[in-house]
Amino acid sequence: MENSKHLPIKFFQKRISDERKTEGGGSKTEPKWLLNEEDLATRSQEFSELIDYEIELLRNRTKEFDFIPTVLNLTIDDNAIAKTHRTAIKKVFNVNNKSNIIGFSKANNLLVKIDSVEDALEIKENIGHFNKNPIALSAIEDLSSFEPLVLVDEHAVTGLENSYKISLLNYYDTAMNNAVKATFEKFCQTIDVELKETFYSPDLIIYKAKKINADNLRELKSFAALESFSFMPRYQVSLDCLEDKIDVPIKKPIDGVEYPIVGILDSGIAKIDHLSPWLAETNYSSYPDEYKNQSHGTFVSGVLLYGDELENERHTGLEGCKLFDATVFPESSIDEDELIDNVREAIRRNPQIKIWNMSLGTNQTAEADTFSDFGIALDNIQEVNNVLICKSAGNCSNFIKNRPVSRIAKSADSVRSLVVGSIAHKKSPHDIAEINHPSPFSRIGHAPAGIIKPELVSYGGNAGVNDIGKSVISGVNSFGINGEIMTAVGTSFSTPRVSALIAALDYRTKVPNLRS
Repeated sequence: MENSKHLPIKFFQKRISDERKTEGGGSKTEPKWLLNEEDLATRSQEFSELIDYEIELLRNRTKEFDFIPTVLNLTIDDNAIAKTHRTAIKKVFNVNNKSNIIGFSKANNLLVKIDSVEDALEIKENIGHFNKNPIALSAIEDLSSFEPLVLVDEHAVTGLENSYKISLLNYYDTAMNNAVKATFEKFCQTIDVELKETFYSPDLIIYKAKKINADNLRELKSFAALESFSFMPRYQVSLDCLEDKIDVPIKKPIDGVEYPIVGILDSGIAKIDHLSPWLAETNYSSYPDEYKNQSHGTFVSGVLLYGDELENERHTGLEGCKLFDATVFPESSIDEDELIDNVREAIRRNPQIKIWNMSLGTNQTAEADTFSDFGIALDNIQEVNNVLICKSAGNCSNFIKNRPVSRIAKSADSVRSLVVGSIAHKKSPHDIAEINHPSPFSRIGHAPAGIIKPELVSYGGNAGVNDIGKSVISGVNSFGINGEIMTAVGTSFSTPRVSALIAALDYRTKVPNLRS
């Protein structure tokens, strides 16, 4: 049967007036930042002298450490950071069938290892042939010996009870890394440093150290594979709050109805009347009861489950949610490596839970061009366990001094985590933020590599400064450990609202009869 409709086909042909043939593509042009021959020769000479210095380092190493590579730090021109130009750089430094580029120290700093004198001589020869490698030598603004980042002064290591964080270079060679680690551990033993290997992610080699003094710190700084040395970060949670009088009816699960579940990675959840019916049958705790202070975790859980009722507003519309109590934080402060271990173990042991709330972090500002170890560890935990962590962006008190708010905190630079900031839910006379505008204390992005953080915001309170220069808050409401209504501010308390929504969304997409 003949189709009465015409197919929508158009016919194109060359016009008579189009007599010229199609123009050819443009020819490759040299980069504008390419150095002239004289400048290339000068740079080649300077870089060759540095390679001579590295050769002397390799030759003068003691037998115990002679297998450990030296490392160069290459500062790349911002205009030459593209992968196509990196290929030219690799051509200079990847000698004798080895891949010697071992990563970035910052956004435009490449790290290059040199395993032996023979490799160093090959690299020097490539640098000397500057006419054959003009793009590579023009792209490298500076070449220097890698220096470890030491953030602890020798005069500051007075307390033997302090914990320190030591990071070793990753050469991306399993045999080499294992040999370096074994040598480092033996080395620390000889200088009486107490050492414990930690696990953040497969790409990070990190130790916790104790019994450090000025003498053995000088020894540690000389270890060829040292990447950084700092105090081990410690974390603590605090809850500055005021009692408030609000009557909130107790909600209870309806028999036969299933509810979404959220894992609460926090300081523990008190079994108060409002929360007890919603606690999962099992829980996880890294600490016995006498080492817990459940105030923070209880407040977070109250916001998650009763956020709408406590504010008398429909912010989430959540009718109910099971709470899995994962106590990963003790009453006192905690070292970073221990907190990461606790989080990893809580999630690993409970694979049925896919959405986790983590209203814990640090007040240290994330670097603009380097991901934090904590953030990398959270990414690894989520990748391995196929879970999502809703993470607070962090708080800042700069508003008290009329200064701009800081960037997101370390750990909130986790790429895989859903990071949550805070907006104001109300405005009192001294409060800074307008309603539905960013809270004065809520840290802002971006994360390294220009990644947008936080991804979402919710209500976490407002704040300001009164007439006598003191900070004042307009907090969100939740419960204390005795069931009393309290108020507090922070991204810690905007995060659970988002966790509740994400858990409900995840649940509804998995249960067939709820998808409509």
